[in-house]
Amino acid sequence: MAELSILMRIITDANEIESRMANEFEYFSFHPRRFLADDVVECMTAEAVGAYCLLLFRAWDQVPPGSIPADDAVLARWARMDADSWSRIKPMVTAAFKFRGKRWHQKFMQEVFERIKKERDSKSIGGKKGAKSRWNKKKDRITEPIGEPWDTHRDTSGIRTELNRTELNGTETTSSRVVVQPPDGDEIDSEIRAFIGGNSMLNYDPATHGKCRELVRMVGWEQAQILIGEGVALRAPFPVGWAVGKARNLSSPAKSSRDRQMDRIDQLLSQPEDKS
Repeated sequence: MAELSILMRIITDANEIESRMANEFEYFSFHPRRFLADDVVECMTAEAVGAYCLLLFRAWDQVPPGSIPADDAVLARWARMDADSWSRIKPMVTAAFKFRGKRWHQKFMQEVFERIKKERDSKSIGGKKGAKSRWNKKKDRITEPIGEPWDTHRDTSGIRTELNRTELNGTETTSSRVVVQPPDGDEIDSEIRAFIGGNSMLNYDPATHGKCRELVRMVGWEQAQILIGEGVALRAPFPVGWAVGKARNLSSPAKSSRDRQMDRIDQLLSQPEDKS
């Protein structure tokens, strides 16, 4: 009966001790040269060295890490030997530990744990700072439109709708299309003056004004502003003249060599025959 109660106490103590395992790090660095050169290890037998290694592996997962309980029954089981064998090698093994607070503490293993924990905490702090910095940068970005959508400022005074009625197979259908009315002369002149005066890369003079009016007649006011902006961006000597030239090219693209050959043939065929 006494043996049964002792066995139950050993099992209960072992379960309680193992339930305290709370090390979040799964492994630790092992220094074989330091281990073999240690004077305490030098004094151990092969059996004691094996037991010492097994207890070190257990100590890593204890609370606090690097410690083992001062319970001979538990330590004998962890060292995988009977009580007599453990009592024989115990002085050699425990010489590598320091007894404090009812537990055996391995100083070097606890130093390794603290170093790993410090490195982890340092990386965590750095990661949080980096995340906070990135978040602050995102908050500084403009996530709302600066003004109203452009459609709300659109001038619709020059837009009208034409209705066209056609008859197809005896059925009358109605279609509509939007027609943009060009601004009158006075309005476009004021627009041109404001546009040129607001651009530091353009010089206002009658010639430039006239080129702008020509460009507006060719492509419309909106496209004219785009073409002039391209000329300014390309640092053309005369941006407005450059825009007019490009508009002409857009309106009459270069013909292919085949088209030029066909035009030449038509020209020759259209010439009157020489009867002399």
